[in-house]
Amino acid sequence: MVNRRSIDFVLHMLDVTVLHVSFPFFLIPCLKLYKFTNEDLAFVIAAIYAVVLFVIKILYGLHKRSQRLGGKIDWEEEVVLITGGVNTESTGASGLGLLLAESLAIRHISVVVLDIQPVKTALDIESYICDVSNPEDIARVAKEIREEVGEPTILINNAGIVNGKSILESSPEEIKRTMDVNFLGQVFTLKEFLPDMIKNNHGHIVRI
Repeated sequence: MVNRRSIDFVLHMLDVTVLHVSFPFFLIPCLKLYKFTNEDLAFVIAAIYAVVLFVIKILYGLHKRSQRLGGKIDWEEEVVLITGGVNTESTGASGLGLLLAESLAIRHISVVVLDIQPVKTALDIESYICDVSNPEDIARVAKEIREEVGEPTILINNAGIVNGKSILESSPEEIKRTMDVNFLGQVFTLKEFLPDMIKNNHGHIVRI
């Protein structure tokens, strides 16, 4: 009979091997080692694995945190706000935001996404057009969310851009835009939604 200690050991071994966040980086050389010559497809496989792994890690982290705080999360009372990465066709993003949103929405959890493009999905997901690098834009959308959906209790800061260039190749405008979205975007969303979480003594922040 399998005991709890054995299960914990197996889970720990998985966590430090194939489920470790660095594992996708080893997939491409491993595939090449086994005569997998299509590097583009190898990269796609590694990217998909990384996205799925991040989703598992985030959902598991929320579950463990809820247990540490006492009791399970009552998802019927939660409003999950996700920024960015939801429209892969127009932005070329990884789609991690969309995968997270759909993973929660199929469980009938209230999900709100902010992106510069509308969400394309058949699931019940509230979508708001918003540039997270613009604090006035965030304040405007936040007011609409509170009136139409409710106060966000879980904030997943996923918005980010990559221009695919080195610092030396990037123009000052490209560097500024990257910093505005990837850094200031997280600061501005925290300033908007964190105060109510503190006031209500309830909330979760996830940074990607």
